[in-house]
Amino acid sequence: MSNSDLYFEYLNSISLKAKIYRKWVLYPRLSAELNGKCLDVGCGLGAFISYRSNTIGVDINPMCVEFCRSQEQEVCEFNGSDLPFEESSFDSLILDNVLEHISQPSALLIDFARVLKPRGKLLIGVPGRKGYASDPDHKIYYTRESLQLLLKEYGFDELNSFEMPFSGLSDKLKSHCVYSTFSLTR
Repeated sequence: MSNSDLYFEYLNSISLKAKIYRKWVLYPRLSAELNGKCLDVGCGLGAFISYRSNTIGVDINPMCVEFCRSQEQEVCEFNGSDLPFEESSFDSLILDNVLEHISQPSALLIDFARVLKPRGKLLIGVPGRKGYASDPDHKIYYTRESLQLLLKEYGFDELNSFEMPFSGLSDKLKSHCVYSTFSLTR
């Protein structure tokens, strides 16, 4: 079975409890950070696209893209670094539990700055320590501070940071994540 197949199966195995948490707790909180036309980078099965109107997606997994399209969602396949959109196409971008899988994120972050409108928002979510340690595909562990330093290099200033579902659970809960919202400074 290919990695694409395995990941697609993993996404389809998410519990009902997790789906309820996302729809009624997580997605409303994330949506509050975003403006206007949004791009979900690493959209998976398109749950956030279904939740938030004016949102489209990209994913590197062709099975996820095919599934989203079968649900009549606007999703494109991409190569992991070059987004298939014109400059200044989006008001917001969301990258939820994706950045930690990328060992060299610089090309992608440069492309984020290209496709975001001036003062556009970028929302990034990364797993806490327990969640990071639970997946052998994770490449880089990020803290709020390391995210700030990385994004500053690419022209982004932090606007807000929060933890979900609650702060202080990084070592205790696999689903614990740190979220930071950045603004493109140009």
